[in-house]
Amino acid sequence: MNILHIEQSTLIREMTRDVVANIGHGYFCTCGGQEALDILEKEEIHFIITGLELSDITGEGFMKQLSASKYKDIPVIVLTSTDCMDIRKKLFDLGVVDYIVKDSLTDEKLKSYIEAFEKKDDVIKKMMNRDIAVLDDSVMVNTLIKNIFDLHGIRKIDTYTSAEDLLAAKKDYAIYILDLVLPGISGEEVLLTLRQKSKNSIVILISSISNYKTISNILSSGADDFIMKPFDASVFMARIKAHSRNFILREELEHANAELAKAAITDGLTQIYNHKYIVDRLDVEIERSKRYNSPLSIILLDIDNFKGVNDKYGHQIGDLVLKSIASSMTQLVRNSDLVGRYGGEEFMVILPETDQESARTVGEKIRMSIEALTYEDSEVHVTVSGGAVTFNGQCSQHLIRMADEGLYEAKSLGKNQIVYLENTCSPEEMNA
Repeated sequence: MNILHIEQSTLIREMTRDVVANIGHGYFCTCGGQEALDILEKEEIHFIITGLELSDITGEGFMKQLSASKYKDIPVIVLTSTDCMDIRKKLFDLGVVDYIVKDSLTDEKLKSYIEAFEKKDDVIKKMMNRDIAVLDDSVMVNTLIKNIFDLHGIRKIDTYTSAEDLLAAKKDYAIYILDLVLPGISGEEVLLTLRQKSKNSIVILISSISNYKTISNILSSGADDFIMKPFDASVFMARIKAHSRNFILREELEHANAELAKAAITDGLTQIYNHKYIVDRLDVEIERSKRYNSPLSIILLDIDNFKGVNDKYGHQIGDLVLKSIASSMTQLVRNSDLVGRYGGEEFMVILPETDQESARTVGEKIRMSIEALTYEDSEVHVTVSGGAVTFNGQCSQHLIRMADEGLYEAKSLGKNQIVYLENTCSPEEMNA
């Protein structure tokens, strides 16, 4: 942010400048109101701090000039040694957002005020990327609301004069602003319909109706807020921002939870499924195979001579090999297949709806693609050995054991190959 400070005291200016510099914002200062207005013409100012006694005008006089100008929406804090309730009331009426007595001012307090407005500004930035729908049968009201958003740089606004057009729109909006009284349908009906498809969107009703029972019913029906017409532009925007902040926080929380859930099942290095999840999913796929009598195959793979790669080229190249192989496998298999890191240099591939012959085809594609991989500027060349088996009624542990036997056989036969075992054993024989 760019912060404009209007103050005669050199001490207060220096303290404020240091606080602003430490946070990392732009700082402009002056002693007079006219020079402040000149700065506003030349620079994009996001926040104003002003004293009451300026070199050419009173703080109250400056606020009157500001409130009548195109800069009236810039938040202003008054910083003064004069603590007078009458002056406070006049300044708040003119739009001052806070009034701080210098005796109670500290670096930390000033920093917290600036950071609070920085967070508000961050909400506006995030709102710029949100789609907003405005429904009112009055073109004038739609234009007014659109202009309010436009003043704050929020321009992804679609206006509707017909509820049918809004409900027919395939677009989902983050924010809906609806008139309560509409021709042919009520805003409440539109609200209920929107709530069925947009449970997390912000829905705000606007109306000149002031009946508290009506307002209570609207809020009970799922509206996030009710704003009376005619409304003050700054109050309207403040309430939109408050709801948007909650909307953004909820989104960020859901994203964080999703990331945590993903981390719980993902191998940190290769970004494929981890050991626990891939084994658990094998149990799930076995049950599905039994239920639908569908084929299921697995492949267990191990990188040949991987210890030699780490010893000769270092663990960074070793990690690169692991990541490249994991990436190659995930690109080759279907969306329904699962690839996981079974151990240090071991991988498991689960192939639902896949018989032995198809598993052989997939395994060979994987083996050849890994053999063809190159690793930056190093001379590393790796291959894999594997064992593949098709489900025949056994539990997951026995199926993995069979694939491991195939892997061991592939190693003993000279590596860089996959052994496909005939699974003719019955579950009873396997469990014996």
